[in-house]
Amino acid sequence: MNWRRGLKWLNFTLFIPFLVIVLLMYMLLFTQLGLNFTVWLAEKFVPELTVKTSSGHLLGQLQLQDVQWQQDEHNSIVLKQLDIDVQVSCLLSGKVCINQILVDGITVNINSAETTTDEPSTSQAIFLPLPVAITTLAITDANIKLNGHQLTWQQLSASIDAWGSKLQLDDVLWQQVNFTPAPEDTSAVTVAIKSQQNSPAEPFSYQTLQLDDINLPLAVYISQFTLTDFTLHTATPQYISQLQFAMQAQKQQINVTQLHVQHPQLTVDANIKLNMTNNYPVSGQIDILVLDKLLAQQKLMINIDGDLADLNINAIATNNIQAQLAANLALLTDNLPIRASFTANEANTFTLDDNTTLSVKATKLELNGDLQQLLLSAKTNYHLTGIPAGSIDLIGSVTPINAKIDKLLIRGLGGKTQISAIVDWQQELQWQSDIQFNQINLGILLQDYPGRINGLLSQQGKLASDGSWLVNMSKLDINGEIRELPFTLRGDLQAQANNNADADKISQVANTHTNTNTNTNTNNLVNLELLNNISFNTKKLSLIHGDNSINFNGGLAEHWQLNADINIPDLSKSVADANGNVSGKITVSGARLTPNIAAGLQAADLHYQQFSLDMLQLDSQIQLAEQVSANINLVAKQGRYQHNTLEQLTINVQGNEQKHKANIELQSNIAQADITFSGQLNSDTNWLGQLNQARLSSAQGEWKLQQATAIQYDLAQQQATIAQHCWAQQQTMLCLEQQAIVSAAQGQLALTLDDFALSTLNSLLPAAIETDGEIHAKATASWQPNIAPKVAVTVQGANGNAKLNDAEVINLPWQSFNLQLDSAEQLTADFAIDFTDKASIKAQAVISELMQAERKLAAQLNITAFSLDFLQPLLDSSSDVTAEVNSELQFSGLLAAPDLTGKLSVDNIKIMGKRAPTSIENGSISLAFLGETAAITGNLNTPDGKILLTGDANWQDITDWHATMKLAGDALSLQVPNVSLKVKPDLTVDITPQLTLITGVVEVPSANISIDDLPQSAVGISSDTILLDEQGLPTQETDAAPIPIHTDIKVILTKGVQLQAFGLVTKLSGELSVKQQDKGPQIYGEVALVDGTFRSYGQDLLIRRGKLKFNGPVDQPYLDIEAIRNPESTEDGVIAGIKVVGPADEPIVTIFSEPSKPQANALSYLIAGRDIGSDSGSTSDALTTSLIGMSIASSSKLVGNIGAAFGINDLSLDTAGAGTNSQVTVSGHLSRDLELKYGYGIFNAVGEFTLRYRIMRRLYLESVSGLDNTVDLLYKFEFD
Repeated sequence: MNWRRGLKWLNFTLFIPFLVIVLLMYMLLFTQLGLNFTVWLAEKFVPELTVKTSSGHLLGQLQLQDVQWQQDEHNSIVLKQLDIDVQVSCLLSGKVCINQILVDGITVNINSAETTTDEPSTSQAIFLPLPVAITTLAITDANIKLNGHQLTWQQLSASIDAWGSKLQLDDVLWQQVNFTPAPEDTSAVTVAIKSQQNSPAEPFSYQTLQLDDINLPLAVYISQFTLTDFTLHTATPQYISQLQFAMQAQKQQINVTQLHVQHPQLTVDANIKLNMTNNYPVSGQIDILVLDKLLAQQKLMINIDGDLADLNINAIATNNIQAQLAANLALLTDNLPIRASFTANEANTFTLDDNTTLSVKATKLELNGDLQQLLLSAKTNYHLTGIPAGSIDLIGSVTPINAKIDKLLIRGLGGKTQISAIVDWQQELQWQSDIQFNQINLGILLQDYPGRINGLLSQQGKLASDGSWLVNMSKLDINGEIRELPFTLRGDLQAQANNNADADKISQVANTHTNTNTNTNTNNLVNLELLNNISFNTKKLSLIHGDNSINFNGGLAEHWQLNADINIPDLSKSVADANGNVSGKITVSGARLTPNIAAGLQAADLHYQQFSLDMLQLDSQIQLAEQVSANINLVAKQGRYQHNTLEQLTINVQGNEQKHKANIELQSNIAQADITFSGQLNSDTNWLGQLNQARLSSAQGEWKLQQATAIQYDLAQQQATIAQHCWAQQQTMLCLEQQAIVSAAQGQLALTLDDFALSTLNSLLPAAIETDGEIHAKATASWQPNIAPKVAVTVQGANGNAKLNDAEVINLPWQSFNLQLDSAEQLTADFAIDFTDKASIKAQAVISELMQAERKLAAQLNITAFSLDFLQPLLDSSSDVTAEVNSELQFSGLLAAPDLTGKLSVDNIKIMGKRAPTSIENGSISLAFLGETAAITGNLNTPDGKILLTGDANWQDITDWHATMKLAGDALSLQVPNVSLKVKPDLTVDITPQLTLITGVVEVPSANISIDDLPQSAVGISSDTILLDEQGLPTQETDAAPIPIHTDIKVILTKGVQLQAFGLVTKLSGELSVKQQDKGPQIYGEVALVDGTFRSYGQDLLIRRGKLKFNGPVDQPYLDIEAIRNPESTEDGVIAGIKVVGPADEPIVTIFSEPSKPQANALSYLIAGRDIGSDSGSTSDALTTSLIGMSIASSSKLVGNIGAAFGINDLSLDTAGAGTNSQVTVSGHLSRDLELKYGYGIFNAVGEFTLRYRIMRRLYLESVSGLDNTVDLLYKFEFD
């Protein structure tokens, strides 16, 4: 029983309590109830803590939502969601394993009024009793605020392992990080500034570093840390796209490897090792690559070695700048000893702007000393664009209280400049400098001002802590020679400011002027008073160049007395491209607030580049008193600028604020004006004036003001008010119908224009265009801030006409037109013009969303029965040109790229007549638009057949639009000067923004080409010829076609093509390829001369072989022609002729015979048909006839010009007949149908007069009077 009692006792005292404890621990750690209890307990013990929702269990998966710790309104922590997943099984192996800790939406606000500084303590090692492994730690959407500083990031994630005294971080990723520093405490800055102003500045002193050995309590290993998209928000935001590194930190050593920083302007790669013991030894390498445009791809390699007591830094720069730096710093020594040397032996070039570069080489800079006295020496050679090379030597020093330049020697510009200076800031900022230069060649900098100058400038100055300052140019002495004349600038100049402005005095001055109704000038006077603490003074300042001089003396202080004397008898001596003489005097005197300004200037014979002025005179008296008054007279006479001339300009202003008037008179070749106005300054309306009279004249007529007009101008609001008035030009009236209010912010206008003659505008149009008719117009406009302007315009006109006076006069009359514009929330436009009762053009457009960047368009264009008959004068009176244009087009969509739909057609096309290039009996061309595409179709009926035109276009991509058009059909007759032909085209035209390509085949079944003389256009203009415009100025060369044109056309010539030119009569046959790319047209192929004759040496020769070979330029064919005398008229069976071989510009002409004969005998056979030895008389006659024929041929152009001068067209000299019947003939046309000819015998003195009249196209009536008189009726016909 005892054991049972004992067992029972054990159950109640040990086992049952243990089971209860185990059960409670299980419920607490592994159930939702336990989690809820834990949260409730935490909220009870921490009243500031609240948890809205919890789920899961403590050991396992746990989730808390809307967790908040709120101490007060300035200190709080909020978690949107916290997820923890603990792996319980790891506890059995003595390890804490957490699969993930996820924190989403954390917001921290901490504002501590006081900051505490922890006392330094010795670091003790940290040892974890159990290993801890966190597979995933992630904190997203974080916003941390600490004492005004703000840190936010999108995501921070890592993997953590910790055991003993070691911590391992893997795959650390920090994304989209933003840091904003706390704003500066301006009140503290102000207090600091005041404190500095009231006490002398303390010299800077270096605080020597005190280093203790440090043992890290925890070894930290980071395998990879990555920071992306980091932004530092300051006045100038800084952005780092990526930062990466790996780190090992244990005991007294920190080792950072694979450090990489990516910045928009540079990249940094580094490896650094630091031991935190024994003066902290450090070593590392830093590589910098510059990405900024100015120094793109610049590389800098920095090596660090030593410890903080003896730190060595070596840097090497390569690429754009090549230099080396060696420095030594003793950071643990008082006053920080420094030794540094910078060298750059190679030339380094810097681009200052588009046209200027600076190159320096052999550069050396040395620093030695410490912060108590740092000695500086430097030297370099430099070269600046446009300036000869030079050198710079510098010796100086810097201490905590001053900086000193012992010598700064600059050699350059043909001389040298030496500078010495000292700047002291111990008590207040003070400086003193001397600049001396010798033999400086000014012409190097200013080519128009050659010469050498010497000089000495001595300056002293100071800047006090209260803002007062003093600058004293105690000696200014520059002398030398400029433009071969002596030059001097001598004198002294002092300027100072005392911080003692009297605010009460300023207020008193302002109130005084307000009470006298002159508040419009109060601001200016107060501004002068604010300058009361600034004064300028010079005993004498003289600028003298040759006989020209400008002298200043006096000062501007409490009492102003400053004089300037100008005496320039010859401006050309001192100013390049200028001529004339200028003289005058300017005096400023009186009290500071009420000075008097008197100026008298005279100038004569002024010239500067294209501007000239014979006389200029200015006389002015201005008094800035309580009542500002002025008397200003300006007269300018005989001015010229380019093609514009000024006869005289006179401006006169006189009076005071309460009553003043002005008159402006202008006489020039562009316009004449006579304007008089008066006014006064008023406290209520500011300026109140009246335009008393005005007359404006130009080539378009004279406009005259019909009545005096009141004008008000509010200076405060910058707003003008103009009363109702009218201007007249003959019967035309331009009126402001109601009072106008105009300013930049708001306004309203109402204008009418009656009986305006369009002929007034003819002087503004090209010389060949004239208009006639009258229009009437009305316009209103109003605008307000933040509201779209409202504009309404109506223009109406009755009968009118537009005339083109060219080779032929073309008239385009109309019966009426009307234009209406209205703009409010949208712009509406309506336009209509009626040419006849049936023909008209009407357009309507609406542009909406005017205040938006992308405006919308809805418009239509209707053309009804618009006849092209007005083009009839382009052809002769017997020709006929008719066509009718119709359209119904709609525009919609964005204004910048609207869609186009509808149809445009040209119907009833008819072109007939002798001067028409071709005959079209009937035809039509139609364009159909559908959004961003279009199609073209055409059908032209000619007497010879039909021509079909098809094509399409697409502009969906406005930068890559394209259009294609095809032309094909039956043979088409063409008439051009000297040529009548038929062509059968089959062409394709492809057009893109980059290229126009024309391809296809043109067949010429028949043609008749008759050329008696080359047109003037056949002789090009010499390359050294300069063409002038109407004003006598060189014309600009015409730019190439906006879209390059390429061609690839095959031209087929059949035997129906006949040519008559310069004695050559033949048929042409062959194929040519016409190609054009970057150069002009090129022709390739061969043309054969078939059944041809050639008149040479007074004979009609038969072409036995003839070829024209083209292999490039049009005007450079290769000739291969052989022409012989008719064998039937040649004795002895001999064949005689000529050979023409070679390029067209340099052919080789030879005479030959078969069988071969000497040249003299061959020439006799060619000319006379017989040998020299047979019948010398007739042979001599033939030779004589040939020589006369060749002489006449060389003078044909001169004879033609003489005939044209006497009204005889196509006057020409020639030979006719053969043997003893040979004649010299002169012929020409008195009209198109009447031809006369006179021939005189070479070997018999008999004249013959012929008169031929064309009755019909091929029927002629001819009368011949000579030894025999005849009257003949001739009919001309041709056959193949």
